[in-house]
Amino acid sequence: MSRCPRCGSYNVKKISSWSMFLTLLASGGCLVWLATRFPPLWVLAGIVLLFSFFVLIGKSSWRCLDCKHAWVAKKGVEKQVRQENKEKEKKEKR
Repeated sequence: MSRCPRCGSYNVKKISSWSMFLTLLASGGCLVWLATRFPPLWVLAGIVLLFSFFVLIGKSSWRCLDCKHAWVAKKGVEKQVRQENKEKEKKEKR
């Protein structure tokens, strides 16, 4: 299973790219509303909205539930974690 690079804990969770997308989209929407009152914020709102779409095609992110550290997974880690989780579920069923 994947380990936290900071504390070494196995208590990690994948951060859904959809939840990050929706969070950034909502933040961008709030910035658009604020930009109607403070025009310089249009630039920041545009950057946040554009970045939210790149999150969907980016690499997987992980968060340690012990120390709250977040990092981008290396290539192939997600597949390995899925296999290990399946094996763990099989052992628990026995």
